[in-house]
Amino acid sequence: MKERLISTAVTDFKISVMEASIYINNYCEFNSYVLPENKIFCGLCNTENSAGSTTCKKCSKPLFAICPSCQTSNGNSAVKCAKCGFDLTQMDKAIELIRKAQQSMASKMVDEAERLVKEAKIYWPDHHEIIAIEKSIADYRQGLAKSSKLLPRI
Repeated sequence: MKERLISTAVTDFKISVMEASIYINNYCEFNSYVLPENKIFCGLCNTENSAGSTTCKKCSKPLFAICPSCQTSNGNSAVKCAKCGFDLTQMDKAIELIRKAQQSMASKMVDEAERLVKEAKIYWPDHHEIIAIEKSIADYRQGLAKSSKLLPRI
């Protein structure tokens, strides 16, 4: 039955086997339906994996990507989150920009850190590290403003 549903979803709705499998699993779980011999298909290599698997037995890649915005489980080939539309392909880019911004802050290159954070926000607006770096930037600039007021004018 599930294979027929997956086949229909792939053919009629032009979605991947993995996305169809996840959708069907979530739908059945939500409605308390029990699927016999539930299988998970890897969206990257199309290998069938047993229920409960977290990594593909053939390619060793994670079978699911958890959306950082809404915590929805998406197939490993998903481009956008099925629930909120978050662009899952940009997560690595945002993480790299955040890492560089942290390094810039450590080196007191505040303008560079601010530029990197602004770019990272395009890809992952509410990442907790972005919020922390923005606070560090604000604190740093506030400290500079306070110290400049304490300096005597000549």
